[in-house]
Amino acid sequence: MTYALLAVATILWGANFNLSKHVLADEPALIAAAARFDIAAAVMLALCAVRRTPVPILRHGRAYAILGAVGVAFLVKNFAPEAKGHGVPEVIEAIYYHQGKIRRS
Repeated sequence: MTYALLAVATILWGANFNLSKHVLADEPALIAAAARFDIAAAVMLALCAVRRTPVPILRHGRAYAILGAVGVAFLVKNFAPEAKGHGVPEVIEAIYYHQGKIRRS
């Protein structure tokens, strides 16, 4: 059984690169990545329900939220300082005045 599961994982992992080319032709990369994680989360929640195991995010949700907020704040502060506020005025300005480029280097 272990070898069968290993073979399935290898096939799915290998097919990921071939399928992503077709998906990215129709969808933006961010939407495709989000859909991938949504599908994976749904499968993991279904497995937790079938196995009757507790869902970890429900037990440690506050810690995950704090880690996520700190991680996003770190990334924005160090790698995308122009991402401030809700971003709508910056996007409008970039589209209108700078040919859609937010980061002017």
